[in-house]
Amino acid sequence: MALFAALLLASALIGTEAAISVPGVVPKVYGKNGDVAIEANKLMSTKTQTPYDYYTLPYCQSDVQERSENLGQRLAGDKLESSGYKARMQVPRACMILCQKDLSSKEARKFRNFIDDEYRVSLVLDTLPVTMTVQGEDEMEEPYSVRGYPVGFVDESSGHKRYYLYNHLRFTIYFNEDPAMYRPDLPGGESQAHVVGFEVVPISIKHQFDKRASGTVTADTVLETCNEMHHASNQLDTLLSIDGPTEVIFTYDLIWQRSDLHWTERWDVYLRSGPADNVHWFSIINSALVTVFLAAMVAMILIRALRRDILAYNEDDDDDSGWKLMHTEVFRPPTYGKVAFSVIVGTGIQVTLMIFATLAIAIFGIISPANRGYLVTSLLVFYAFMGTVAGYFSARTYKMFRGTNWRLTTVFTATAFPGFCFVCFFIVDMALAAQGSSAAVPALTWFTLIAMCFGVSVPLVFAGSYKGYREDLQELPCRVNLIARKIPEQPWYFHPVVVMACGGILPFAAVSVELFFLMSAIWLNQLYYIFGFLLMTMIILVITCAELSIVVCYFQLCSANHRWWWNSIVTPGASGLYVLAFSMWYYLQETDISEGVPSLIYFVYMILLSTCFFLVTGSSGYLATLAFVKAIFSSVKVD
Repeated sequence: MALFAALLLASALIGTEAAISVPGVVPKVYGKNGDVAIEANKLMSTKTQTPYDYYTLPYCQSDVQERSENLGQRLAGDKLESSGYKARMQVPRACMILCQKDLSSKEARKFRNFIDDEYRVSLVLDTLPVTMTVQGEDEMEEPYSVRGYPVGFVDESSGHKRYYLYNHLRFTIYFNEDPAMYRPDLPGGESQAHVVGFEVVPISIKHQFDKRASGTVTADTVLETCNEMHHASNQLDTLLSIDGPTEVIFTYDLIWQRSDLHWTERWDVYLRSGPADNVHWFSIINSALVTVFLAAMVAMILIRALRRDILAYNEDDDDDSGWKLMHTEVFRPPTYGKVAFSVIVGTGIQVTLMIFATLAIAIFGIISPANRGYLVTSLLVFYAFMGTVAGYFSARTYKMFRGTNWRLTTVFTATAFPGFCFVCFFIVDMALAAQGSSAAVPALTWFTLIAMCFGVSVPLVFAGSYKGYREDLQELPCRVNLIARKIPEQPWYFHPVVVMACGGILPFAAVSVELFFLMSAIWLNQLYYIFGFLLMTMIILVITCAELSIVVCYFQLCSANHRWWWNSIVTPGASGLYVLAFSMWYYLQETDISEGVPSLIYFVYMILLSTCFFLVTGSSGYLATLAFVKAIFSSVKVD
């Protein structure tokens, strides 16, 4: 217990530190007066879950230059392009004019629709998303930061909706002058700096200017409502209404502020962006320790009971009762679903190793908010290269069952789960494409995914299967009778529905708190960063599934029921149903999703997540139970 607690603390500290100091990301140093790019990312909403390109709305067009994207960014619709906002290091600006737009009725209606759907604009500077400070619902709560700023807001105080557009942005850019970062090839000498913060205050203001001098606005136009002497602010009598066609002048301020914040700490504001941060830490620790304590208690009881049984059986060779009676039946293959069983085992191990490999590199900071798209890319790459493991274990399992349809087993192992994922992604992609979302996957990305599947994953599955079938049959401690023993009537609590209902609770309880924060990161646009805790939660989950399956198998064998194979999978695997039920509760209680397409996207992804959870927990339970059964029947004397 002490060792496990130490590992938990160490991994948590590693995960936290790695989230702050990112390997492979070199601090970018800017010389004084050097160009600092403010890039547009996307329009995002927790209400619709449908991201859009920044220029979907009629903002000021610039010479759009898109950055190259990795596979994960393309799948998430997370692209960066020039925004038109110009900034120079340590050069403040007041009321800079971006452009003038005459919104038509259609364009104004489009803005209003996005305001109704609670869309936020995501801008990025030096990989940092822009944040704005928000006061909690309780005035006693400290203000916290949220990513992006709203497109606008609605005022219903007059009894009907009035829409206002945020057209003036006051940027505050925090910088740190670190002499250790000095680069002789850049101008500015000791004034060289790197960016450590990026904040915005959005303002709605109907600008006024002298139209007698010029009917249109240029970069040199002096605005009466915003200049170096008169800063823009949200005033009731000057708000910019977009209830109909209107003239909009987009402007911005640049404020540069020195900060003592070190470059390696600049992500702290994002990682603490929420009022429930402390709840996260304490809940995770409490859940982990309680789960480990319960697992240790179960293991101690089980080991003591088995030791007593084995000693008793070995002292009295004539006593063929209890689980020893099953020595001629315990390794009888399942009567149905041998192919499906083998595919689940192989695919489950593949998914489990994919998750652990991804978390292993994540706790050292290779996957971080600064490395956009790396999480999805890593999952896909690790899944493809774990195909060898999937093929090997499915082949070994099917050969142990003495099955003859090995070609079908190999093909299903290579294609069943990827095919299910492709169907899910295709449904979501069609829904996003119908909405015109920037997250709709381009044809080239689909081609890349198909190439990874059939060019990497499938051949590796076949290679692993070939290796598995070529090896000798697994040695089992006991032989199987030709005629199956009749199973006596079982107690009511061994009914599969009861076993699944009770057995699925413990694995789900082990991850429920962490699952809540993961889903908040996915569906509420929050950052998830404590990969050390997530890794330990996964370890706890695997241990819990192993303990649970072993206990159920032990009592099942004591009841003279040798059909433990499928129970070893579905007992812990039933927790996937609890995950699905939890996702329904989360949908109703925590999200603002109400429309058809966002709901479809939500439930398709949650069904996929629940399936992955079933594969991980089911395969973990089976492997532990198989090792347990081999161990106990190797420890008794059988005539």
